[in-house]
Amino acid sequence: MRETRIMAYQAVFKRYEMKYMMTRRQKKAVLEAMLPYMKLDEFGHTTIRNVYFDTDNYILVRHSIEKPVYKEKLRIRSYKQAGAQDKVFIELKKKYDDVVYKRRESLSQLETLEWLVSGTPFPKATQIGNEIDYFFRLYQTLKPKVFLSYEREAFYAHVRPGEICHPGLTDVQRASSESLLGSNAHVRPGEICQPGLTDARRASSESLLGSNVHVRPGEICQPGLTGSSDFRVTFDENILARQEELSLSKEVWGEPLIDEDKVLMEIKTSGGIPLWMTHVLAREKIYKTSFSKYGTAYEKMICGHQTEKAGRISIA
Repeated sequence: MRETRIMAYQAVFKRYEMKYMMTRRQKKAVLEAMLPYMKLDEFGHTTIRNVYFDTDNYILVRHSIEKPVYKEKLRIRSYKQAGAQDKVFIELKKKYDDVVYKRRESLSQLETLEWLVSGTPFPKATQIGNEIDYFFRLYQTLKPKVFLSYEREAFYAHVRPGEICHPGLTDVQRASSESLLGSNAHVRPGEICQPGLTDARRASSESLLGSNVHVRPGEICQPGLTGSSDFRVTFDENILARQEELSLSKEVWGEPLIDEDKVLMEIKTSGGIPLWMTHVLAREKIYKTSFSKYGTAYEKMICGHQTEKAGRISIA
C-alpha cells in the first residue's frame, strides 16, 4: 500500500516554509489548537532519512549559512529504512527571496546511487533529471557528506473549500449547516458568513480583514488557504547527524542537533497563516526562527573536524 502512495508523489513544490523552535509543552498547545482544522497525513509518524551532497570544500552549506537571497542544496531522502529496490527521493531544493522551490525525482535506491555516485546516466528522460544532472556538472565535486535523520509528524488542513469552518464539525453537520444557509446562498468563498450581509458590507468586511487573512470559525473557507491541503504543519524531533554510514539503509544514530526538550515546527504554505495558528503562536510566545538542519550539522560537526569517511556511501 505504501509503495502505491510513493509512486503518486508530488514532483514540484513552490511555497513558503517558516520554522519555529519550541518546547514539547508548547507543541502540545499547538496540537490542541490544530485539532479542529488539521489531520495527520497518510504516513503518520515517520522516521525520515536524508543524505546531503556537497562539494569537497562544502560550498553549498557555507553559502547557505551566509543567508543569501538565493541558495540551493541536493539530497536523497527516504521515509523508512530503504533496501536496494525501495523507492527513494532525489530532491533539488532552492530558496529565492523567502520562497522555496523543490524539484524531485523518485528511483530505487540502487538506481539513485548508480546515477549520483557512480555516474551512470539517468534512466528516465525528464526535465527534473536534466536539472539535477546540470547541478552535478556545475559543482563538479559533489559527494555524499552528511546523514541526517529525524522523527516527523506531518499534518494537513482537512477542511475543504466552501465548507463552514466550525471546529469539530462532522461531514453530516457541515451538510446540515449548508442546507440551513440555503442552496442559493450568495456568499462567495472567502466572504464573511453573516446572514443578511449585503454585497457592499461584505466588501467592507473583507477590506477590514485584509485579503490574506484566513477564515475563523463560522466563516466560509477561502480556497487555497485553510480550505485545502496546501497548508501543512510538521513537527521534527530527535534530529541526528553523522558523517559515517551515509546510507538510507542504515539505522538512525548520530549527534543530536537540538536539545531533547526541543521540537522544530515548520509551517508550509503557498498563502498566509490562518488566524487560529497566529493566535496560538502569540499566546504561547512561539517565534519564527532561522534553523537549517544541514547548516547546524556543518557548524557543529564539520568545521575544523572533517572526517576522511565523508563521501562514502553504500546500500549495505
